Amino acid sequence: RFRTMAGILRANRDFRNYMLGMMVFGSGNLMVIAMLVVLMNDQLRLDRLSQVLITSSLPILVLCLSVRSWAKVLDRRHIISYRAVHSWTFAAANALFATAFIAGAPPLLWAGAVLLGLGWGGGHLGWNLGHNDCANDSDSSLYMATHVWLTGLRGLLMPLLGVAFIQYLEWLAPGRGAYAMLLPLCLSLAGWSWFIRLHRELRTRQADPEP
Repeated sequence: RFRTMAGILRANRDFRNYMLGMMVFGSGNLMVIAMLVVLMNDQLRLDRLSQVLITSSLPILVLCLSVRSWAKVLDRRHIISYRAVHSWTFAAANALFATAFIAGAPPLLWAGAVLLGLGWGGGHLGWNLGHNDCANDSDSSLYMATHVWLTGLRGLLMPLLGVAFIQYLEWLAPGRGAYAMLLPLCLSLAGWSWFIRLHRELRTRQADPEP
């Protein structure tokens, strides 16, 4: 099974590049919630209700409200082009989260939670359907399995890495843990930039297809 998934990644350049972008971009997204919980509790001393609303309830509400709009965007675009549009939401959310902790401005967390939910709405569709733009009907399940496996790997490792980075910065200089939020921000920006590059390459190929 792993050999089959590796073969798909070797053979399909578009899917390989898509998975590479998702590995970078998704790593920042999957580590951020654990980091928010630690920093909201240890740095800002927010009450438990606010923590639950910011990390869960508000983003899920926005997810539900935004899915229909994102579906219209996905319907008109290849998944790579869709991610080039969608990825700004997570980058902006992580920028607000980082600013909130570094500057000591808790109200920005609420704006970040709204953007996070907007990103979740688009990501929910892209994650479930996006691989179909790279696969044939006969092997779409294998493409989804590859995506699920790589997502699971990120989900296992990235929260641990994010929290460990906070603890490392605190060990170096107490009170500096807030700067750990720059890590998911940088990953989101790098992934977004990668998808923009892939989108431009895709547009070029579509405008001037190979004979």
